[in-house]
Amino acid sequence: MKIKFYSSFFFLISGLMCFAQMNAEELLLKALAAHGGDEYKEIKSIVYEKRINHFDANGAVLDTVVENHMIDFENATSQFSSKLREDEFTAKLDQDSVTFKINGVDILDSSKVLRMKNSLKAATYVFWQPFKLLDPSAMLKPKGITTLFNGWEVHVLEVRYPNSGDQWFFYFDTKTFLLKATGVLFKGRYSLIVNEHHEKKTGLYLNAKRTSYFTTSSFAPIRVNTQYEYEVIRLIR
Repeated sequence: MKIKFYSSFFFLISGLMCFAQMNAEELLLKALAAHGGDEYKEIKSIVYEKRINHFDANGAVLDTVVENHMIDFENATSQFSSKLREDEFTAKLDQDSVTFKINGVDILDSSKVLRMKNSLKAATYVFWQPFKLLDPSAMLKPKGITTLFNGWEVHVLEVRYPNSGDQWFFYFDTKTFLLKATGVLFKGRYSLIVNEHHEKKTGLYLNAKRTSYFTTSSFAPIRVNTQYEYEVIRLIR
């Protein structure tokens, strides 16, 4: 009789836990509220600097790249500039059209233009989180709660997109609901990008410092790959 009682109790508790688990919409709404709520809608444009450190397998810095980005939300454009050694790179994404120049000369190689186009889109996607998850094409699925390698307890939101094999996992703090990390399966490689600091200048708690790790398929870090530092230069509301 006791066994039956405990068995029933176990299933009752399990059922309550499943019932209590937030759905994708509830989790995203809490995350958006943590990141300023509707304040993001007031932003007309934002300019930021992105400093990138690449590391070798031993943890030594291979190189540092500084990029300047501008996102114009009113006109649906984004711009990029960077200098690598003696070369200056500039690009502008307008709707779905890209202008890419090196040292002021237009690049006409379609493969290079496409890579730059994808790079610009990816930069905005990563920087403008969690707001990009409102995209109607994003397929969201809650995956419960887990603990990251550094001890952070987080809600997990799986995100997929049509006609893409990429798989994203967004990790939100269980108490503050701030975005704490992102796991991604991209072209067969697993990476985990940890948000070490959020900026406070915008009130949106955007990325300020992130560290990217090559990982196992369960997102256990193997080694540091890249570190990103972001500084908001100008914000227009």
